[in-house]
Amino acid sequence: MKKHLSLLMVLIWLTVPLGLHAKGRKIYDEQNFYFQKQIQINNVETCQAVQIDRDWLLTAAHCVEPFKKQTSCKIRVIVAQGDLAQASALVPCSKAVLPEPIVGKDNKLTLPFDLALIPFSAEDEDYEFHTLANEELSPEEFADILEQDERLDGRLSAQWKQRNPSSFPALYAYQSSREKLLENVILVPLWEEGSITYKTEASQIVYIGGKFPSLWATKGFGVENGNSGGAVAVVLPNGKLGILGIVYAKSVNPADEKMRQEIAEMLPGFEQTDEYFFFHGFADKTTLPFIKSTIRSGNSPTIKKIKEVPTNLLEPETSFKKIKAR
Repeated sequence: MKKHLSLLMVLIWLTVPLGLHAKGRKIYDEQNFYFQKQIQINNVETCQAVQIDRDWLLTAAHCVEPFKKQTSCKIRVIVAQGDLAQASALVPCSKAVLPEPIVGKDNKLTLPFDLALIPFSAEDEDYEFHTLANEELSPEEFADILEQDERLDGRLSAQWKQRNPSSFPALYAYQSSREKLLENVILVPLWEEGSITYKTEASQIVYIGGKFPSLWATKGFGVENGNSGGAVAVVLPNGKLGILGIVYAKSVNPADEKMRQEIAEMLPGFEQTDEYFFFHGFADKTTLPFIKSTIRSGNSPTIKKIKEVPTNLLEPETSFKKIKAR
């Protein structure tokens, strides 16, 4: 009897979901990242964008700035993509909002930080529908494909239904006036071809305070092209995601020499590797006023100020089915 009882207990334990075996463990899938979109600018530049409000996307300014004055330029926001079709909306590049330029050291106008806002209302946009072979679909044909997709993996229909998420992650403004080395885990999600992948290798992150606009850097991360404008997320102790910044560069060439030295002192070997990237955070005197003054709506993003980035982060599961291997 005892032997049978022990065997039963083992079977019960084996059938319990993984998240219950590992205390504090969180399993993520695409639904956790519906706030992030893939965008294509003028069919040339591919970037990421983060929906922080009902009517606004946040991305990197360098993705849209070169095209903003082109009257025919369009930003394609991909809201759903599966094995059968794609749904996207077109926004004129001229409608993107950039920060006011300042005069740089070479007396040329330059942007003070690499953030841009794109007006986008998921419910009000006019959508285009295409097959993956780029054949145009009517709304009725797309609706038929959604029914077919339901019988497949349901990914396209799930993305389409959630094109306007019910909630958005909070923006976390790190409050510190000095440089600091953080031992932490961050997530950098990447939407590509309707699937989400993310990197979690970064463990040491430098916060550059002082005169720099809430700048962060890390090495040994290897963020590839196409991540610009995407979220740098932290997993909070309650299991929810918060946005700590926006990916904007993989090179320190334009950077201030003093900043390069400070980073190199805190991250030994920083100059010897190209496996690093920068991301902008949210600060009272730079990025936050730009975001708040641009949005000016009752649905403004939730902003939380923190003096310490949480260190008891939940570790994401990276082997679930819908994550595309890279």
